[in-house]
Amino acid sequence: MNYGHLREEVVGSFQDLISPESAPVRVCGYTKHTLLKLCLASVTVMIVIGVLLPLTLLRRHPKKAGPGLIYEPDLGVVDGIYYDVTLSATTPNAMTERLSSISRSYVNTLDPQGPHIWNCTSEHHPDALDDSFCVYRPEWLGEECSEERHFGYGKNKPCIFIMFNKLLIGIRTIFSEPMQRIEIILFTGLGPCYIALKIVLVTVVIEVATSSSSKS
Repeated sequence: MNYGHLREEVVGSFQDLISPESAPVRVCGYTKHTLLKLCLASVTVMIVIGVLLPLTLLRRHPKKAGPGLIYEPDLGVVDGIYYDVTLSATTPNAMTERLSSISRSYVNTLDPQGPHIWNCTSEHHPDALDDSFCVYRPEWLGEECSEERHFGYGKNKPCIFIMFNKLLIGIRTIFSEPMQRIEIILFTGLGPCYIALKIVLVTVVIEVATSSSSKS
């Protein structure tokens, strides 16, 4: 069998495909050279999309992926929120400093003015469907989650801030349980041209038994 002749045909066919001077054979109106360039461009685009797409889905920067969810202090756990009681004696400062920074960043960010902004209390607050907002007050976090008490860290009662962004309806609800308390608090979020973002701060107080060594 003449393998040399077969090799010449294969090499010749490949050269016809990549050579711009090859016979102008067209497929759907495109030459082979143009089709090759289109294929290479498509592969390049898919590779770029594959690299850039995960960057738009980062947990800390949800971009346009719907309502954002951020919790603090971020302990680096991807699939949940855990608090190791053994950490409280060695790393409370990093946690409390992070929560202090988050809480202080919202203090007095917007003085009460105009019909859209309220000095809210449990009895005096805007309707859930109203386009109005409550000015954030640190005392809303409660005594157990106050900065003076270091947000419960070091006493096995850690407070975790869970912040929801871009909510259409915000409500304030308090759930009381023997082992935990959850508060949902609506606070200030006013954008340009009174296009407002409803931001809800959820404070979770987790009661951990001092004898427990497991994660909660």
